[in-house]
Amino acid sequence: MTGYIFIVNPEARGGKVAKLWDKTEKYAKSLNLDFEVVHTEHINHAIDLARDTGSKNDIRVAVGGDGTAQEVANGCIQSDTTMTLFPLGNGNDYARNFNFSPDSFESVDSLIHRKPIEVSVIEVEKDGEKRYAINHVSLGVSGAVAESKFNGEGKWLLGHAKYQYLAFKNLIKWKNPSSRIIVDGEEIQFNLSLLVMGLGYTFGAGYKVLPDASPDQDRMHMIWADNLPRRKMPGVMSLLQKGTHIAHPQIYHRKAKEILIECDEEITAELEGEWLKKTPLRLRVANEKLKILAMPESDIYKRVTTQ
Repeated sequence: MTGYIFIVNPEARGGKVAKLWDKTEKYAKSLNLDFEVVHTEHINHAIDLARDTGSKNDIRVAVGGDGTAQEVANGCIQSDTTMTLFPLGNGNDYARNFNFSPDSFESVDSLIHRKPIEVSVIEVEKDGEKRYAINHVSLGVSGAVAESKFNGEGKWLLGHAKYQYLAFKNLIKWKNPSSRIIVDGEEIQFNLSLLVMGLGYTFGAGYKVLPDASPDQDRMHMIWADNLPRRKMPGVMSLLQKGTHIAHPQIYHRKAKEILIECDEEITAELEGEWLKKTPLRLRVANEKLKILAMPESDIYKRVTTQ
């Protein structure tokens, strides 16, 4: 019988996951699943738990949001183990790529039916320190939003409402810094309003920022907005939400294997809304793959298994 290690972030979704998990755990026990439960206690704890808990054959289950999923993924890549998701956080953007249900009981029911695939990840390097991003990395107003979230702003809001509130709050004071990116050897200079790179098609709780991206691809998708006036940003955010922004004259789209980011001033980059670092940064599609259990009826599973 397959064993599962549920890595639960009780602080996810504003602390609501702690109560939700109690009911979910009882339901899992009623189905006689073989599992162990561990709870995260601080930032980056899920990396250690995924890497060091249980045997190599146990499936690590990230119970929380995108930040929890990213930490578990990093631990699994380090230990060459397999993960899957119970997406119970605010945004759950990475889970959208796999059609995972946000309902915890449905997640339990589907667990034994999920099948293994391998997907791409992005290696992010800063001053010799490396981290794997599974869904996206962003800078600009989005990085400022993540910093505000990390500092506890907007705690009374969830999901899309929280992101929208923090985005407009940071937009008021955002200045477009002079920046340089080197994309697979080609240098591009611009004034940075927004820069998003990733393998997942949504971020910010459902904004379809990279509408054609998918974790089974071997290149990152990226978009950047060049010197957008603040008055135009609300309209652009509406386009980003619907995924209709690619044709905007000040938004550019590219695919890449490797990206170097430099700015005249240090600005914040965020990975899955959690890991915050200042520029400069180097990103590349990693040689390593993430082993994950996917829904066999999902498009990504069908694509990977028919290649």
